[in-house]
Amino acid sequence: MRQLHEQGWMHHLARHSVACFLTRGDLWCSWEAGAAVFDRLLIDADWSINNGNWMWLSASAFFTQYFRVYSPVTFGKQYDPHGLYIKRFVPELKVRGGWWEWGCALGGGCLRVGLWSGVVVWDGVGGS
Repeated sequence: MRQLHEQGWMHHLARHSVACFLTRGDLWCSWEAGAAVFDRLLIDADWSINNGNWMWLSASAFFTQYFRVYSPVTFGKQYDPHGLYIKRFVPELKVRGGWWEWGCALGGGCLRVGLWSGVVVWDGVGGS
């Protein structure tokens, strides 16, 4: 979200991760709220694509049987193995060398750092 605020843009995989995290992945926020923020801040905003993607990723309306949930941890490890994106936009996590040195395996390190403490508790369950 910092990238969205600073640059008015996010890679589509980061958009997917945010949408899943905010809706059915963890926080259970309304997809309409997320879509409204993205519609307001994206320099490449397209109302129909934005709303369609938020509906799809939140498994709302006619997408109710969509079971894939993107984990921000798993997604990051797969597509940014050196943590460059996290280093740039979440510097308080202090990534050094390889992926998330502080050991954010399904939330453990996140809670130690205190960044997500009290927001999400992952009990050993991860998305794909």
